[in-house]
Amino acid sequence: MTAKAHRVNPPPVMPYPVIVPWRSVLLSLDNPLRVNAIVSELSMFPNKKNWGSTLQRAMMQIPDRDFMLIEAALKSHTTGAKK
Repeated sequence: MTAKAHRVNPPPVMPYPVIVPWRSVLLSLDNPLRVNAIVSELSMFPNKKNWGSTLQRAMMQIPDRDFMLIEAALKSHTTGAKK
């Protein structure tokens, strides 16, 4: 009898040709940050009046500067500090 070799856990399938780095952000569902409060400062929204249309994608890249602004706003918002 010949034993067949097989993998118990197959390697993950990468849906994209590159590995996308990510950072976790603490979100507060009880006290959400309103995008309207910071939309004017974010470069990821070319149309500041209709910014929601920019978010109607499956995936998008957030510029580093915008991520840092969002992260800082979330941190100050969740700690109760005013900007």
